[in-house]
This record gives sequence, C-alpha cells and structure tokens, in this order.
Amino acid sequence: MINASPWGEKYKDDGVTLRDSPNDDIGNNTNPFLNYAYTDRLQKYHTLFGSLYAKGDLGYGFSYQVNFTPNFEWNKYFNANLAKDFRYAARKGYAVRRQEEYFNWQIDNILRWNKTFGDHDFDVTLLYNAEKYQSWRNQMENEGFDPNDNLTWHNIGAGIKPVITSFDSLATGDAIMGRLNYAYQQKYMLTASIRRDGYSAFGQSNPRASFPQSALAGYSPRKAS
Repeated sequence: MINASPWGEKYKDDGVTLRDSPNDDIGNNTNPFLNYAYTDRLQKYHTLFGSLYAKGDLGYGFSYQVNFTPNFEWNKYFNANLAKDFRYAARKGYAVRRQEEYFNWQIDNILRWNKTFGDHDFDVTLLYNAEKYQSWRNQMENEGFDPNDNLTWHNIGAGIKPVITSFDSLATGDAIMGRLNYAYQQKYMLTASIRRDGYSAFGQSNPRASFPQSALAGYSPRKAS
C-alpha cells in the first residue's frame, strides 16, 4: 500500500469492481486491496497443556518427586484465493485445507538425599526422564473450480487438480542424571554430575551421549592485620 501512488484509483469506473492495479502498473504495483477482498481464510490454534506432580518425604534424608507435563495442540488453516483476483483467474481459483495435531509429554522422576555428618554435608540428586513428541499433518489443495469457486474451501473437491499430502513425525528421548554436592566445614565444596541422554534423532549408531562435569571451590576468610 505504501508503494501505491495517491493518484491511483481503487475501483474501476463502476465504483464497485477492484482494479488490478491502482496505477495500471501490474508488474510493479498490484491493488493492495485484492488480498483483503478476494481471499477467504480461516486460521485457528488450540492449545491445552498442564503440569501434574507429586512429592513426599521418604525419611532418612530422602525425598521423591515426580512431574508429568502433557501438551496438546490443534491447528487448522483454510485458505482460498478467488478467481475474481486476476492473479488466480486463469487457475479458476485456488484453495487449501491444512489440519495439524501435536502431542508431547515429559515425565521426570527425581530422588534426593540430603544429609549432614559432622563437618560433612551431602546433597545427592538422581533423575530419570522420558519424553515423547508426535505430530500429524494432513493437507489437501485444489484449483480449477467449476462452475465457480463460490464455496471456496468448503467444497474443495469441486476443483479439477486435487493434491493430497500428509506428514507424520515421531521423536522420543530419555535421560538419567546423577549429581553430588559435597561441602566440608562449609569452606570446601565439590560438585560433580553426569547425565546420559538418549534421543531418537541421534541415529541408531549413536543413540545416546554422556555429559559429565565437575567443579571445586574453597573459601578462606582473611585475617585482620
């Protein structure tokens, strides 16, 4: 719209029909109102997600927590470019219907142990994780609607060039992790952990990988001189 000349005309001489170009320069500047007037579109997204968990004290410094997080998504995209638009007149209109569904979940099992023995403080965390992602996608498109495309994507079977495609995907993963935090007299600290992750996209030859790490720290207060 910002490229249209202020001297252009939106409508033809009848004052109703949109001009292909407000400046009769179709190659560089089509009528910016064509998409609004000659496109029939419905696009919606629905999402449902949640988080469930339970935790409790097992005694002797042990505690346990389980988290479950499911997620659902439903999307639909219906679009029609009408034959009244000169860009789709030769194709007698074009329409597409696309519907997508996604589902994924993740579960975490966490066991902790926290205990102090004199000058020694121990904090241990163990984790087991599993997750899954799955999606489904269906799409149909058509053009050459006869005798007209008044029903747009509501009757996509009225065209003469149907194209139907689908795509489904699945991915899974899991992980185990162990972490130790140790402190001596609250001055010297050690942190060490290792995590081993598995993911279906890693491939069959190397489905899992390990990630270790460690750190040391010490604190010595300065004496006044």
